[in-house]
Amino acid sequence: MDAVNPIQIVEPEKPYGKLAVSLTVFPFLVDNVLQWSVSIEAEPYRVLENGTYELYGKKVYKRTAQDIHAEAQNDPALGLAMQQVIDAIGGYLAAQGV
Repeated sequence: MDAVNPIQIVEPEKPYGKLAVSLTVFPFLVDNVLQWSVSIEAEPYRVLENGTYELYGKKVYKRTAQDIHAEAQNDPALGLAMQQVIDAIGGYLAAQGV
């Protein structure tokens, strides 16, 4: 069957060499202890010759951690990355006078 709107492959030689990242960090209290959950997703994209962006259409990485501190025990890279993000946001908020 013919597609009504066929997909056009534009610049097939150009790789999807960048990642669009979605990051959600959520604080919550459990027994009066502050904990953090995180969700990270990444989808490749590329910039075409005309300056437009094209998403790959499929996530290549998905990770949800219900308790960053607990999961960092087995994944120190996750703990370090989240600490760097939290520190950077804290620096930004301090610069804004918050």
